[in-house]
Amino acid sequence: MRTARKACDECGRAMSKATRVEHGHAYCNTCYCSVFSKVACSICGGSTRAYHHADSPICRTCRAAKRTCARCDRPLSKAGVLVAGRPVCPSCAPNFNTPRPCAYCGELSKRLSTATAHGIDELACPRCRSATYETCNVCRKHRAVAGRDVGGRPYCKACDPSAPITHRCPGCGVSVAGGGASLCFTCSLTDRIYRRIELNTELLEQRWVRALFRDFCHWEGLRCKAGNMTRRIDGYAVYFSRIDRRFCSATELTQETMFDLFGAEGLRKGFNIVTFLCERLAIAWNARVLVDLNERRRLDDLIRQCSDMPWHSELKRYASSLNQSERKLQSKTVRYYVSAAIGLVQLAGVRSFRDIRQAHLDRLLRTRGGLAASLSAFARHLRESYGVALKNKKPPTASVRAKERTLIRRIRVTYKRLEETNNAREARAMLARLLADLYQIPLQEVLALTGRNVRRQEGHIVLWPSTRQVHIDHHKLARHFDRWLPSTAPDVMVFEGRNRVQPLSTDAVRYHTERLHH
Repeated sequence: MRTARKACDECGRAMSKATRVEHGHAYCNTCYCSVFSKVACSICGGSTRAYHHADSPICRTCRAAKRTCARCDRPLSKAGVLVAGRPVCPSCAPNFNTPRPCAYCGELSKRLSTATAHGIDELACPRCRSATYETCNVCRKHRAVAGRDVGGRPYCKACDPSAPITHRCPGCGVSVAGGGASLCFTCSLTDRIYRRIELNTELLEQRWVRALFRDFCHWEGLRCKAGNMTRRIDGYAVYFSRIDRRFCSATELTQETMFDLFGAEGLRKGFNIVTFLCERLAIAWNARVLVDLNERRRLDDLIRQCSDMPWHSELKRYASSLNQSERKLQSKTVRYYVSAAIGLVQLAGVRSFRDIRQAHLDRLLRTRGGLAASLSAFARHLRESYGVALKNKKPPTASVRAKERTLIRRIRVTYKRLEETNNAREARAMLARLLADLYQIPLQEVLALTGRNVRRQEGHIVLWPSTRQVHIDHHKLARHFDRWLPSTAPDVMVFEGRNRVQPLSTDAVRYHTERLHH
């Protein structure tokens, strides 16, 4: 920075203005050319002049890039003043002035200045300079009064109703109300989103995670809403920060490792991130595997909750025997069986499985008869491992005719609601329920349909054409199928869930269809 000096510190000659000030010493133009040699910057490699004894010469551009204000520590492109050889920004510079009295009120102030436009020709403090200011009734800013409306309320020059002021948006050029150089709403939102993305990106350490986060925020599958996009970006950044801390490379991201990190609920809430990562990193995602992982974790949590019980080790052996069963039980079934066994042992209040008696089982089934099927495996385990013989009395089941009547009633109600609804999510859930009920196909298999399993003809649809060949000949049902389930790619799921790499869940179908019967 050039500053006024009386004499050159190198040659002692008088000068009106120093050409260079280095380490507190001022140099005239002649001494500057002889003392400072042309060298390459040690950072950017560009040409610069540096003191001939300098070990690591730095050009002014690189020096300014790292320069910060000595008071507020913010980046500083141009100093307002030098204090003890350190630069201070223009905003902080008045804090280093010597207090002087105001010409109008006499109070000491470091921020004295004139305001000729308001008739203040002598040095005045901020309070005296703005003594005539009032709060504008339009923009609510404390400014000089340009006039008053019919109600006597003040307005500033920028809000003068007789001469509305507009300006061009610096971003897109559209007309924006008011003066200045503010952005329009669209450009302002885009700018806020960009700044928020860059702010959160700086919190990530690994380069590949940063690239993934930036790509996700600009992903076409991410819906951008004006009201909450910046808040949502902060939430997305939390997911990526956990990935940044846990994994060292993108190859470590799999369905199992992501479930281990986020859990079922975390993956459900971050369905957009899961879909993006599966598309970008080609992660193999299987809905049934996800259900199995979730059930295993729930089973482990269930057993862990009983760790202080005297029969905890016996419960672990029972769960292990179920997992090793020749029938190859599903994880959800194992959890049901273990949960029913825990309920029976807790009701009995015994210290060991061998102390359970028939009276305990009968008392439980009187209030919770639906557990009879889940307790059959436990009764067999007690008989084979402890010699405890229990008679599991199953409740009477409904007749075949009663089940048929219930099924027909459910189909009618579901189809009627399908005719009336305009909600796509409800319609897809009811279509899945109808297909499962009409053709007696397990609901999970219906939800697992992909575009490869659907063959469409005029007014006629065939599901699983190479295996089951389920023909949808009913004209209205086929019309609803075409309306709510349009043609998809071979690998895309027909009943696509919010997470596009897995289908609609059975719980979602149950939620939408059970509401129809209440």
